[in-house]
Amino acid sequence: MDKSATFSSPGSTPSGRPTSGGVRTQAARPSIKGTSSAGGPRLGASGPGSRALSPTGRSRNKSSVSVTNETIRKGLSASGGLVGMPTQDGTANRAGNPGRVRVALRVRPQSEDEITQQQGVGVEVAPETGKVFLRRNQWEEENYQFDGVFAGSSSQLRVYESVAAPIVESVLHGFNGTVMAYGQTGTGKTFTLGSLGDKDDGCAQRGIMVRSVDDIFEKISEDEEADYKVHASYLQLYMETVQDLWDPSNGDIQIQEDRSSGEVLLEPKPRSVQLTDRGHIVQLLQLGEKNRTVANHKLNAHSSRSHAVLMLTVSRHPKIIGTGSAMKTPTVQRGKLLLVDLAGSERQKSTQSVGQTLEEAKFINLSLTTLGKCINSLVDQVQNGHIPYRESKLTRLLKDSFGGTARTSLIVCIGPSVNYYSETLNTVKFGQRAIKIENTLRRRELVDYKALCRIQMEQLDLLTAALENAEVMRESAETDAAAMQAMMDKESDIEAQRNDEMARLMTQLEEKQREIEGEKERHKADLHSTQAGLAQQLASLQDQIREEQEETVRAQEEARRVQEERRDG
Repeated sequence: MDKSATFSSPGSTPSGRPTSGGVRTQAARPSIKGTSSAGGPRLGASGPGSRALSPTGRSRNKSSVSVTNETIRKGLSASGGLVGMPTQDGTANRAGNPGRVRVALRVRPQSEDEITQQQGVGVEVAPETGKVFLRRNQWEEENYQFDGVFAGSSSQLRVYESVAAPIVESVLHGFNGTVMAYGQTGTGKTFTLGSLGDKDDGCAQRGIMVRSVDDIFEKISEDEEADYKVHASYLQLYMETVQDLWDPSNGDIQIQEDRSSGEVLLEPKPRSVQLTDRGHIVQLLQLGEKNRTVANHKLNAHSSRSHAVLMLTVSRHPKIIGTGSAMKTPTVQRGKLLLVDLAGSERQKSTQSVGQTLEEAKFINLSLTTLGKCINSLVDQVQNGHIPYRESKLTRLLKDSFGGTARTSLIVCIGPSVNYYSETLNTVKFGQRAIKIENTLRRRELVDYKALCRIQMEQLDLLTAALENAEVMRESAETDAAAMQAMMDKESDIEAQRNDEMARLMTQLEEKQREIEGEKERHKADLHSTQAGLAQQLASLQDQIREEQEETVRAQEEARRVQEERRDG
């Protein structure tokens, strides 16, 4: 059964036999005679005033959509493959090369006309294995393997998360990406990519274009390490003329190629609008749809007569970290996302186109044929084989998407009716060829010269200010040095005066010392002289005393002698 989470298949009977959308089960094999009931699911039927395929017929509230969104996000594989990718060995499991073109298939439910005419269902899908079964009658059946398949009951959200979300993620990291819808007219390509939805169903029917922008703004709001800019342009390729859907006066844009990088250049440049929020893109797409060429024919009352290309350019500018020599060189990662709603391939027998509509169909088929030739050449090419990109402006615009450096997802849209078995088979084989293409992914990370110039100018301003401050400080220092020198000179003069005074004082001191020494010598000489005189006087006194003593002794002796004589006498 279809693994679309909470989204059931209203057109299936209790026994498991699909009556619309062709979902294969293990219970029974469907019959080519089965038709859808009037109440079955419906992506859309051609009718007056209908631009795209109509909703599935079952509304979902916002909460259920959010749950489904989270459930599907958790199912994204680490290799970046499609959600719901089958686990069996096969084409869809060749995930070794992340640059391989991923191809999914979507079957729309039967239209009211097909139900009324009781056209048999010739398509059956098995989402759990990634296979589609095509039946021309009850005895002939062919099966093909894809990266993912979606029945008529699959939601827009599931298709986006499976097909486009990995591409958007790569674009945010600097890779180019392409999501393209291919198929017969009236099979739901514009509904899948360009549906704007409405508020009544909680925007559940919005297509890949609106959801991609919404997803981009959601993811960049979570990235605090970088600043982002998102620009958009909307083109149509009408009868091999590139026209700007946002500027109808720019109706003959030429395609050129950058010789150095090989990237496609458009001259004159289409109007580029910087997106400011999620709702901005809806208004712009509404403007573009008014200018897109459409027509009415048997298979589609509002058939696109041109290939529409929404170009989204996401520039990621990492915030500057560090200063001076530690600052990293500013870089910018620039990824470009192409969302391509191809006009449907047509057969005049089926559409019954005439006049201008027939001429438009010729150009549509011619460009699609050239796209098929390029894909065949890429798959079958020998070394240095020629790829006819230049045979159509469509293939020149998509050169990077097939065989280039972009990461590409292709969703092929088919109808369930066995009446268009041939067209359905061609569409399926187109997808089978595209699934073999392997691109060489290349990240576009360049030096952000504007930011680098701005940073260098800021650094120059800082250096100039520092130099001016240094000059002021130098002048101040010179003034201070002059003042210091004057002070030092003054101190030197004072020191010299002090030294002179000290020398004078020392001279005076020496003179005083000499005078004192002279005086001392004079005093010493006087002292010696006085001492000599005193010594003489002393000697003289001593002599006198000695003489007096001797005289006294003689007198005493004389007295004793007299006494003795008297005693004796």
